[in-house]
Amino acid sequence: MGIWRPKSIDPEFIYELWQTRGQVYRLHSDNIPFWLNRFEYVYASGDSLARTEEWSGRPIANIVGGIDVFRIDPKDFCKGITYNKDHYAVTSDNLIQAYGPFRKDGDHWYKDLPADLIMVEWL
Repeated sequence: MGIWRPKSIDPEFIYELWQTRGQVYRLHSDNIPFWLNRFEYVYASGDSLARTEEWSGRPIANIVGGIDVFRIDPKDFCKGITYNKDHYAVTSDNLIQAYGPFRKDGDHWYKDLPADLIMVEWL
């Protein structure tokens, strides 16, 4: 999927995330957007206060949430890396949509899942 091609998000799911006020949740398979349903470790958070962030050198406006995917890439096992993290920015222009995947230097390769994500609640 193209990085700037919008991906659909269920508005009801985002409204539910907004109620959490930024708390991170691990998503059950029922809540994972269909275009991410092949991944086991999918986390999301949201906030109804829209903001602008810069990703891959471009500003993205009206961000109201984010989705982080930790995917296993066997090509990285030889480097001692188990997970690759990809981020998707969720926006609220006329529609609720996600853009990504984005990667940040120093926040993409992981040997283990981050400790603060291991015991988060499910949504």
